[in-house]
Amino acid sequence: MANSSWMYSCHEASRMISDALERKLAPKEWMRLRMHLAFCKMCRGYEQNIHVLESTLNRLGDQCT
Repeated sequence: MANSSWMYSCHEASRMISDALERKLAPKEWMRLRMHLAFCKMCRGYEQNIHVLESTLNRLGDQCT
């Protein structure tokens, strides 16, 4: 993916996907990430995998308490 002011590179997008787990993204960050994901199948898959992993870990944590 080309790096531009309106769309993240794959490296930047993966970092924002991870950051979004810990904090709410600013509107500009969210928009740039959504723009990247609209065009990048690999990063959409990464985002989906991260959400599945997070959900699985949350369920396991609930079972341990």
